[in-house]
Amino acid sequence: MTSEYVNDYVLRTSANAVEGNLMFVVFYYFLNIKPKIFDKNLSLLCLAITLSFTIRSSSIVGYIPLALIAIFQDFNFFVPILIAGLTITIPVVMVNLLSDAHFYGYFTVPQYNFVYVNVVLGLSKFFGEMPWYFYIEHLYNEFCEIESYGLPIFFLLSTR
Repeated sequence: MTSEYVNDYVLRTSANAVEGNLMFVVFYYFLNIKPKIFDKNLSLLCLAITLSFTIRSSSIVGYIPLALIAIFQDFNFFVPILIAGLTITIPVVMVNLLSDAHFYGYFTVPQYNFVYVNVVLGLSKFFGEMPWYFYIEHLYNEFCEIESYGLPIFFLLSTR
């Protein structure tokens, strides 16, 4: 049911999809937060941002301005955001680190690895190095193989 091509396709796109969906969740809760400690919307906002960060390390970049906007608009947000960060972000990140250590077999910090590989080693300069026709050549292997499983199931589920 899986192959090298499917894994390659999923690994390239799944983090983007999760990050995109969590972005909608974050903006929904951001519009409904209140400057009080343990506000439900602020807690869910913090959880969504933390999950997005653990799944894709670079996603945190867009959320820092959101916190700063909230704090500059009303300084009463500072303490609730700080407490949400301490009570939600730290435990979720710790569970993520323990999970990674368990499944990798040794302790690792993926967010550090992301910065080390992309910034220190400079490997991010190779993003987009493939020729313009690369995905056309690999369309069958990367897309059609996945869709060959999904389309029949879709048609079976959509018929009455």
